[in-house]
Amino acid sequence: FSVSATNPSSNGVYTPGAVLSVTQPLIRGFGKPFVEAALNDALDTELVNKLNFKNSAISIVAKVINDYLALVQDYETLQVDKQSLKNYKETVSNDKALIAAGRMAKSDIVQAQAQVEQQLATIENDYNSIYQARNTLLNDLGLPPYAAITVPKRLNFRDMLKQLTGSTPLGSAEASEKIALSNNIPYQAGIIAIRESNRALLQARDKMHWKLNLTATEDVGGGGTGNLVSLYNGSNHAESVALNLSIPVDNVSDQSTLIQQEVGLDKALIALKDTKRKLIETVGTDYRTIGTSRKSLSLSKSALKLQEETVYIAQQKQLAGRVSTFEVLTNQKTLDTSQVTVVQNQIAYLEAIVAYEQELGVLLEPWHIKLRY
Repeated sequence: FSVSATNPSSNGVYTPGAVLSVTQPLIRGFGKPFVEAALNDALDTELVNKLNFKNSAISIVAKVINDYLALVQDYETLQVDKQSLKNYKETVSNDKALIAAGRMAKSDIVQAQAQVEQQLATIENDYNSIYQARNTLLNDLGLPPYAAITVPKRLNFRDMLKQLTGSTPLGSAEASEKIALSNNIPYQAGIIAIRESNRALLQARDKMHWKLNLTATEDVGGGGTGNLVSLYNGSNHAESVALNLSIPVDNVSDQSTLIQQEVGLDKALIALKDTKRKLIETVGTDYRTIGTSRKSLSLSKSALKLQEETVYIAQQKQLAGRVSTFEVLTNQKTLDTSQVTVVQNQIAYLEAIVAYEQELGVLLEPWHIKLRY
């Protein structure tokens, strides 16, 4: 469909005219799929842009969560190390009491005093780690290093877990695969690529057909009256109908395009299958990682409880002169490790859930994040 208008003048007299032309393909380009191909390509391009935007948002949210957890873990480690320092100082105090009572040699206290100094150095390193982790989080948030933000110094594990998973437990592995295939952004982009390749191949095949177009033309105006009356007076008009036939003969360029589109579709199908396979494998791995992290956390809590009892018993034995300072310090170091391990397992469990939801493409939903396109 096309419309053109002219308004030439001669000796100050204007003779306006207009030509209306309608062309209907009868062979090549005939049908709704060909007419709407460009529109569908544009719609899919817009959809891909939205998916890419959502994927960027998910990646940013995941990084912020992980860096936040890293900062909270550093704060937790600092608290553990401070408590350990308190315990080591208590050991030194007990040793001094034993020395004063003549039940311990003065040289035996050196080991406990050295442990106190080492723990002080460890705490300084903890402060440095917190400073670096805080700057990383501020950078994620787009804030300057001096921005005043408040981050909990203790991890509320239950609240964080509830925020990530909601009130419902994680579904089965099979349900997770279905969710991933419906929401994973790279996989959805692969499906769109298949649609685009199919349309491109359809158009390439269509170009190999004969071209037969029916064209109807209406020419009005152009009379000698020199005004607009000639456009609608019914006198100055001419109609025509034409059939135009074009037969391609050994069009190497179109044949090459057809082959390229066929190969492109095959590649897109192979890429989609590969993406699906990797996605299912990754979701399965992430799902198992969550289960493993949950078990590790439970076992580490049990080990921590037992180690706390062991340290208490060792301290009581030391006061009775039945164990050495070395044994008490060894048990205290093991307790430190157990406490840090619990924190690490809590963070690892939460990070596993973040990775799992990121792979599924549903990380934004638990945080009620709505994107505006």
